[in-house]
Amino acid sequence: MLRNRIEISGHVLGSAGTFARRRGIVGIDHVADGAYVLHFPADKVVRPDEYHFWITPLSDAPRVANIVTLGGASIGVRVYDELGRPANSDFLIAAERI
Repeated sequence: MLRNRIEISGHVLGSAGTFARRRGIVGIDHVADGAYVLHFPADKVVRPDEYHFWITPLSDAPRVANIVTLGGASIGVRVYDELGRPANSDFLIAAERI
């Protein structure tokens, strides 16, 4: 449940490594199958201990998504299929400051 104002949100088109829409996110890199790096403005340090993240994979097959701390103004998102293999997927991401 969101309690504060959402500062970061986006709809990532996973296979293309682009955005359908975004707020508070500068760019994205599709670094490998199921691996994405989201970049934020240089003056914004985004860490999982300061934000609550919600990631919703959008796929016709089961998917699991995890946040990876990279430090600085970037975070990683890893998406896996039902067997634990990296898999490309569209996903929604939202974050609010704790």
